[in-house]
Amino acid sequence: MKFDLRTPRDVKDFLEVIHKLDYRSGQRWQVTIEPYREQHNRLQQKLMWAVTRDISEQIWPEGVQYKANIWHHYLKREYLPDDTQENIGELTMPGYRKWQYDDDREVLNGSTTQLTVKGMAEYTEQLIKFATENGVKFQHYKFSK
Repeated sequence: MKFDLRTPRDVKDFLEVIHKLDYRSGQRWQVTIEPYREQHNRLQQKLMWAVTRDISEQIWPEGVQYKANIWHHYLKREYLPDDTQENIGELTMPGYRKWQYDDDREVLNGSTTQLTVKGMAEYTEQLIKFATENGVKFQHYKFSK
């Protein structure tokens, strides 16, 4: 059960649930209170994919054009935040892990769906920087000044 505590009424509802918990049955309860993290929004997702499509159409490594989903995977490997970053809690949703280790192999586990508003903003800024450094002219999304 999760509670988003914004108002005094939210806190009151939360405390009512706590008071109703059955402690006598031997059941143990765990409560974690942490700052709210807002998951990125659709507009951010749309921008990220527009940039990725422009990259896929205009950057051809060694003369080979790769589809946007292949670039997306590559860009995640390069630019998703690492678990060890000092501000990882501001950039990602709870439970985020960029890498999973399976039989001593490093496997990409992180997803852009696990980024917060701030995390997606920083990630997309890195994609835009990569794209501009490689001569991409943005066509799928118009940036306003």
